[in-house]
Amino acid sequence: MFLTFSHMARFADLLDYPDASLKPKAIALAESVKWYAEIWEDLLEAFALHLQLTPMPEVEEAYTRTFDMNPSASLEIGWHLFGETYKRGIFLSNLRPRLREFGIEEGSNLPDHLATLLRLLGKLPHEEALGLTRDCILPALEKLRPKLEGAAPYDYLFEALELLLKTLAPNGDGPAHAGCECGGKGDAHGHHPSHGAFRGPEVDHVR
Repeated sequence: MFLTFSHMARFADLLDYPDASLKPKAIALAESVKWYAEIWEDLLEAFALHLQLTPMPEVEEAYTRTFDMNPSASLEIGWHLFGETYKRGIFLSNLRPRLREFGIEEGSNLPDHLATLLRLLGKLPHEEALGLTRDCILPALEKLRPKLEGAAPYDYLFEALELLLKTLAPNGDGPAHAGCECGGKGDAHGHHPSHGAFRGPEVDHVR
């Protein structure tokens, strides 16, 4: 199997609140990539194995403890990029039309929830997916991942996700700011020469 951004929806399913479908989905994803000789494949296998050995109530407790009770580990990407500022509001308002365009439901989450953005990645044109990954998701993951150290099993999943996204969107492969443009400023009129679908203010990187 050749991995592309379209496979990110399967990672998104693992970031929803745990239910009975989580374990089989994690096992199926790990099985589908087991022939890759990559660190992220081993981490996915470790995530799936941990789930197999852990009763569901404990998995639910781990999810709540890791994300819901720890504001610094929020799954809302815009919070890690902008904090609670007007810049995040612009980012959210720019995301909503794209989610509607591709029929992606926000559900009870805000548009910048990581699972929502991963589902969006697989729908976008390739250059926009590169921009969303490089400009928004990876910078946020760099801030989020250290806060998940020792938070099993999700530390395995997030390390795998970050490594895989860096493989799919390596630095220097294609134009910068080709879509999300969290850090793109554009020209004097606010226009950017690339797609600009998620154009927003410059990222603060303060958190």
